[in-house]
Amino acid sequence: MPRRATEPCACGCGGFPSQYGYEYIRGHRPLPSLYERLMQDVTRSDSGCLEWSGSLTSTGYPNIRVGVPGKGGARGKGHRVSYEHNIGPIPEGLWVLHHCDNRVCVEPLHLFLGTNTDNVADMVNKGRNQKGEKHWNARLTREAAGRIWLEYDGRTGPWSWSRINAPRFGATTSQVYHIVSGSTWAPKRGQKEGDW
Repeated sequence: MPRRATEPCACGCGGFPSQYGYEYIRGHRPLPSLYERLMQDVTRSDSGCLEWSGSLTSTGYPNIRVGVPGKGGARGKGHRVSYEHNIGPIPEGLWVLHHCDNRVCVEPLHLFLGTNTDNVADMVNKGRNQKGEKHWNARLTREAAGRIWLEYDGRTGPWSWSRINAPRFGATTSQVYHIVSGSTWAPKRGQKEGDW
């Protein structure tokens, strides 16, 4: 049989833990705050970012459980937790954006509020919008898109032409259609055949 604790519970309730060497009665240990739990998995990088090393969302942002540890509950983004703890509440409809463009950064000095429009403008201004071959889901090269664009003569409908010719280019009918209709991979104004 385990020895009984001789010291009272550290929470100050006056009870005694069930075993010798235990500091708290089960369930009496104070839980760390959400921010304290966030900071347990953070390291400072050379760039000055506080980088989260825990789990990430599917889009690469810090993912932390906002409910009671071990009890399930909702999950939240770490940079939002950091902003709310250090700067203040996030108004409805605003996003927490990064000056540093490092998704795992939770350094409050690197965070600022903005709308979705601000977020998209920031992405475009910093050259992070992926277009053409750089897009994560690109199936064609710029050269292949240029060949498709130049070969379409307009004598048949764009969908029919795309359906017939897509296998030649190793692309889907939809991809070829969007190129010949000009909605994707469209050449810039004034571009000529050699510019592709």
